[in-house]
Amino acid sequence: MASPAPKYPADVKKALTRELYDLLADNKVQECVAKWLTAKRLTTVQAFADMGDSKTDIVKNVAVPAGLTEDDPATLQPIKSAWRNAEADTKKALERKAKGEEEGDAEY
Repeated sequence: MASPAPKYPADVKKALTRELYDLLADNKVQECVAKWLTAKRLTTVQAFADMGDSKTDIVKNVAVPAGLTEDDPATLQPIKSAWRNAEADTKKALERKAKGEEEGDAEY
């Protein structure tokens, strides 16, 4: 049975865009990461995606500063998955913008 998506504190939910909150929750990213992103004012999908160019960068730039251990693949998997999705979402939004299409989220 899959574990339920985490519910982050109200202040985190209020600070993050709906898209980033959902992305983190859907990927079951740890609460300490959501709190860290909020504290650093990295509150959009694009801001999260911009934290690195590789999974290694995300571990170094987000996971470890947020309090996760870099030697535990199971602990890091949720944040890596969320980052890959953030990268894909941001790329799609940029492609839509380049084509002059309406964006689904004004935050991108």
